[in-house]
Amino acid sequence: MDKLVIVGASGHGKVIADIAKLNGYNDIVFLDDNEAVDECAGYPVIGRSCDFAKVEKNVVIAIGNAKIRSRI
Repeated sequence: MDKLVIVGASGHGKVIADIAKLNGYNDIVFLDDNEAVDECAGYPVIGRSCDFAKVEKNVVIAIGNAKIRSRI
C-alpha cells in the first residue's frame, strides 16, 4: 500500500500507526516539530509539520491539541 505520513509523533500518532499497519500500510513515517524526537512506535520521524504540504497524499493529522492542529 502507499506511504502514510502521520503528523504528530506522540500518543495519538502511535494509535494511528497501529491502525494503519492493521489496514495494510507498511511504509509509515512521521512528521513532528520536536527536534528531539526521531522515531515514534518504531517508525522514523522524517521532518517537521510544515513539510506535510510537500506530501501528495495519505497524510493524517494526529495532533490532539485543537489550537496546534488548527494552526497546522
